[in-house]
Amino acid sequence: MYSKQLIDKYKAVKKLNTDSEVAKSMNFSKTHISEIKRGVREFTDETAIYIAKECGLDVDLVLVTLAMERAKTKESKSAWQHLVKKFSEQRYAVQSLFVAGFALFFTDFSNCALCILC
Repeated sequence: MYSKQLIDKYKAVKKLNTDSEVAKSMNFSKTHISEIKRGVREFTDETAIYIAKECGLDVDLVLVTLAMERAKTKESKSAWQHLVKKFSEQRYAVQSLFVAGFALFFTDFSNCALCILC
């Protein structure tokens, strides 16, 4: 039901109140949106990319998560879950390195005891 979460996110970002407004905004029928919310349908990759960009979401993560939802067998679902977890962990590690590097860049080492001794 990841497509339902994408609808809810899109609705919040676009400040829409109803699914009818979502359908109109995305040029879909109300029935199509309703079927997605009930789990009868999933968004296409192209629509998921559009929503991800509109909502400021990571396109790669959205597509991998959507693929995981579409998986039919337990084995394929498990493989996609592993990829989502791996992708999320790598993304977290990169963000942590960026923050640490950013902090080091703006740290004033002139008063550091080791810097004074050197």
